[in-house]
Amino acid sequence: DFEIDAASVIVREGDKRYRLPKTDAIYDRPFADGWPRGIREVVTERVHMNAHGTIYEVPYHDAGGFRRMRPVCTHGKQIGDFASWRGMLVLTGVLADAPAGEHIYRADGNAAALWFGDVDDLWRMGAPHGVGGPWRDSAVKANEPSDPYLMAGYRAMKLTLSHQSAAPVTFTIEIDFSAERMWCEYKKLTVDPGKPATHEFPAGYSAHWVRLKADTDTTATAE
Repeated sequence: DFEIDAASVIVREGDKRYRLPKTDAIYDRPFADGWPRGIREVVTERVHMNAHGTIYEVPYHDAGGFRRMRPVCTHGKQIGDFASWRGMLVLTGVLADAPAGEHIYRADGNAAALWFGDVDDLWRMGAPHGVGGPWRDSAVKANEPSDPYLMAGYRAMKLTLSHQSAAPVTFTIEIDFSAERMWCEYKKLTVDPGKPATHEFPAGYSAHWVRLKADTDTTATAE
């Protein structure tokens, strides 16, 4: 359901490619029992995706699909699978020593355990966070935009830019505010060789996607 490279998590929808933050390196490889489930419908006409420690809400394709996705929580847990059952959300990945209770139900002999709750309980599992971007030591062609990288749903955002060219490179930051693929120029940053530049977006700044362009061919990192 998704891919992982050095820069970020990648999801594809038709010929479109979107990039999402990464969290802990443990999610770069399968768990002991295999890769966790990525995407499943748990609310009518609304799917959820569990990717690299973050759960996202993804509308159906005719309501925007991945273009309108948003993060719900960054849980940092080994959730291997999830489903809906009689109106409840069900998660696997319960700790072996977690006691049975309001949310946790155990099989006879403690052979297995599941977590049961409301889908809105996901909002309480940790604020969305992560690190990533469209480029990580990537070959960049002049004036060719990067893949979109998710901004929606994160409380604070900081961009770090660097490159491997011998002369300064000017990068253009473009923003899609409404998830309608209507890109607007936000800012230009000129980055000197060997001197990474950083930009902190203002507190409360809200946009859905960000992408970058360079004014020359180079090898760049945008994180």
